[in-house]
Amino acid sequence: MTRQNPKLEILTDELEIRRLIAAATDSQVAVDVSIPGLGIRFEEKITALSNAKVGVEVKLIPGLFNQIKERSPEGEPPKQMEAFFILFLEGQMLLGIQGTHLLWTEKTVRIAPPFKVLKIQRRKETRWVVPKGYDLKVELPIDRGMSHHRRLLDLSFSGLAFHVPTDREASLYRKGTLIRGVRLTLDHRSMLLNLEVANQIALRTPKQNDGYKIGTKFTALNPTDQNWLNGYITHRLAQLGLG
Repeated sequence: MTRQNPKLEILTDELEIRRLIAAATDSQVAVDVSIPGLGIRFEEKITALSNAKVGVEVKLIPGLFNQIKERSPEGEPPKQMEAFFILFLEGQMLLGIQGTHLLWTEKTVRIAPPFKVLKIQRRKETRWVVPKGYDLKVELPIDRGMSHHRRLLDLSFSGLAFHVPTDREASLYRKGTLIRGVRLTLDHRSMLLNLEVANQIALRTPKQNDGYKIGTKFTALNPTDQNWLNGYITHRLAQLGLG
């Protein structure tokens, strides 16, 4: 049995979960590991354990075990703390595993059952809509080396959307306009982006004008930043689907 929406699929069938984890183990796929409580995120290869009753084990990058010990309030890696493992499978499919039971050695971390599993079919149009209460901004260049910040509305594998408050400012961002040197900062990581405006949507209600949503697509995004953004969006979608 599964619970579905157009982008996410919660898996509850143990045989299907075991099959997908086994396929990931056999093909040594990349795994993006996030432990929000410690501010830890890294990417490695899945190393072992195709049996869902045992768990999923990932190698630690050099030096990370000591870093985790230093960040942990107990001075030791936590045995119970929320963690997300994102497995990058073939065919643009992602498998998100959320659990709280962590088993550590100096070289590996294992997420042990019980855990929840989410399957995501990655598409360019799949997007994470920034929830209310999040204060995420893009820094947009303006004349003479100056810049200003505008609210980030959503983020996808191929672009982002931001808010502008006035008709005058919206007139600067017609379809096809190139915006170079846009700075985006997420989880303390900053990157410079070049964007092309794809669309512009007026955010109006009968009683007021709430500005405009400017939709853009990435141009010439370097592979390192693209992979990092893919992982960031996937983790956000996984948290949404598994929460």
